[in-house]
Amino acid sequence: MPPLEPPALALSAADSSALDTLRSAVTASLSALPATDPRRRDRLVVQLMDSPEFRDNVLVKYLQDYGFRPQRAELAIEKTIAWRMSEDVTSIPLDTPALLRQKIPIYCPVGISKLGEPILFARARDLVTRHMTTADVVAVSASLLDGLFMAASPPAPAVTAIVDYAGFSVKENFSLGLAKACLEVLGYHYPRRLGMLFLYNYPAAFWLAYKAMAPMLSQYIRKRIVFLGAVKEGVPPRELTEYFEMDSIPSWLGGTSAFVVP
Repeated sequence: MPPLEPPALALSAADSSALDTLRSAVTASLSALPATDPRRRDRLVVQLMDSPEFRDNVLVKYLQDYGFRPQRAELAIEKTIAWRMSEDVTSIPLDTPALLRQKIPIYCPVGISKLGEPILFARARDLVTRHMTTADVVAVSASLLDGLFMAASPPAPAVTAIVDYAGFSVKENFSLGLAKACLEVLGYHYPRRLGMLFLYNYPAAFWLAYKAMAPMLSQYIRKRIVFLGAVKEGVPPRELTEYFEMDSIPSWLGGTSAFVVP
């Protein structure tokens, strides 16, 4: 499990130089957009242009993902903006519509980590993939992540998730295509925004699904997936107590959180 350290912008001289280069390139590119260009209305573009603190935080995350190579990071940002335009992300309501919440029931926030990350909870058995489309995954992901990282005040540093796999069925609750779409959204377009992902009650069949997904995961994401062992009643797993205060750990995992799954 990665060390419990808050994200920081403390950079080496070389990394600071890379940030300066990327900042200049992105600022010049966005400033050159015509006033009528629809990209100027995109939530991400607006924040990159209007908030120096948000801009530098985002640029550092892209640089971290691309080994502090400014040109590669700039290309990745351009691809993210192009993706946001193709999916019309800014038109997606930040409050996920009720119909989508029924298809993809994700509860957030159910608590806060020690690093100030909102905690998201989901039950794998509730995600019936035959009722879901790639567009649904994009809409829910963008609604949730834009809300947390751009609209919230202050913006969340990252998001941490707890997923219960009790009752999970590979046939009913897993789709490689939908999993790939979700991973692409999080990995490519919201880089370094996953705090931790805690999985529990996972059956042996889940390993088949995980092995199919693993090659798609970056090393950064793989290091943040934690498989919890058997949970003793009233005793939270050590991994959770390292990352959460007791009042942010669900009661069925040994904590004192008042959250109850609707």
